[in-house]
Order: sequence, then C-alpha cells, then structure tokens
Amino acid sequence: MTGVITLRDLRRALLGSEWGPRLLADDLAHRPVLSVTPDDNPHTALRRMTELDVDEIPVVDPLERDRLMGLLSRQERTRAYTRLIESLRAPVAPAVESA
Repeated sequence: MTGVITLRDLRRALLGSEWGPRLLADDLAHRPVLSVTPDDNPHTALRRMTELDVDEIPVVDPLERDRLMGLLSRQERTRAYTRLIESLRAPVAPAVESA
C-alpha cells in the first residue's frame, strides 16, 4: 500500500478538471498513508480519520505497515468507542467469596 485516495479526491479529479481521464491513481494518492493497526484504540483512529477528514481508514499489519488488513469505517469506530465508554461506566460486580 503506497497511498490513499478519497472519494472527494476522485470527484474533484473527474468533475472539476479536464485532466480527470488522464490522471493516474498515483497522481491522487495521499502520502504518507495515515493508518491504524489492530492494536490501536478508537481515539487514535478518530484522530487520524479527522486529520484526513475521511470516513474510512486503512488497518495495517503492525509489523508490515504496507500490508493492508482491512478498512475501519467511521460507523465501526463509533460503535467501538461507545462500547469502550460503556465498559468504563459499567458497575463492577462485587466479588463472591466461596465457603
């Protein structure tokens, strides 16, 4: 993975320029690639998605940063963040002593 192209980039290239049909993906790609790993927390994903103003961010292998593992969407990130907040707010069950 050498770059990321957003839908906004494609629209701008195809609709706002006479160069659209002649552009290559490489011409539009953002570098360096802002990404997350499976070990990153929702806050990290939110910060990086906000930097690019994108709805999805690449999830890469932590040891091979150019190896794409998947995409994390804004909706999935929001669900994960909500679960994290709810788990922090959940009351802790009292320990049960065995006799």
